[in-house]
Amino acid sequence: MVNFAQFGRCLDVTNKDVTYAFEIAWPCKQAPDPTTLTWNEVWTMPTVPNGGISATGPIVTNKSGTLYCLKSPNSTAAGAYYVVVAACPGSPTADEVWTVYGNTGTYETSYRILDKNGYCLAATDQYATNPDLFSNGYLTSKIIMAACSGSTLQKWNAPPNILQSLPLDNIRER
Repeated sequence: MVNFAQFGRCLDVTNKDVTYAFEIAWPCKQAPDPTTLTWNEVWTMPTVPNGGISATGPIVTNKSGTLYCLKSPNSTAAGAYYVVVAACPGSPTADEVWTVYGNTGTYETSYRILDKNGYCLAATDQYATNPDLFSNGYLTSKIIMAACSGSTLQKWNAPPNILQSLPLDNIRER
């Protein structure tokens, strides 16, 4: 799961520790063979069907056969807005169900991930005044819930050209 504003940074289980108090946007691991990637950046998420706009369900990582669900804190308040992982129950709880959006036809609502409250999954702003960052890395954002906006910090797995303007077509002078 790649964050658009911080392209090249992926949703990561902090220090490969499922009990950590927050998750981070860490430089994405890369491998020619995706089966060799470390579990803490490998996620299964609801798939938006072709021609569809959204899909709903848990976002899951697998650590040595144990499934861990991404869990919303149900808050956008600073310090209480950190997203975590928890061992997945037999059926996901409401806090572990996400709505994943693809291209909705509107920039603001496309490529967002929302919790049950309608809050957006986001990375903290690296360049904000007094940014809320992970101390073990260079400008490493924490993963939080935020009020939804058109911010690129709230866009996940968006195509790299989403911000390019459309070319003019069929223009002529009279």
